[in-house]
Amino acid sequence: MQNYTFSFRNHELSIERELRASLLKIYGVGLTKTIIFTSKIGLPYPYFLKNMQAYYYTILICLINNCLLSEVKAKRFVDLRIKRLVDLKTYKGRRHFLRLPVRGQRSRTNGRTMKRLQIKNI
Repeated sequence: MQNYTFSFRNHELSIERELRASLLKIYGVGLTKTIIFTSKIGLPYPYFLKNMQAYYYTILICLINNCLLSEVKAKRFVDLRIKRLVDLKTYKGRRHFLRLPVRGQRSRTNGRTMKRLQIKNI
């Protein structure tokens, strides 16, 4: 049996997975947004893409296109927020600038990946 996929915004959504789980592959879509999208359409929770009708699929695509920014704009927005923190010289901004863990993680024994990347970038 072939594994068919839906293509949306350069993401291949697997037909065998549950709808909410497959929508999580799209950048900018989290669990909350998937719940909102599926409830607006009126789809039950365990709903698979292989059972989806073309009508629901077009409605879902229209909802996602109207409610989400493009991936480039979303990534640019995140980069601008980080740049603003660095420019204001906040604690989080300094941690971003030094390429250390930002959200309170331990950096003495953890964070080795960032330390390794920091040494290579210098």
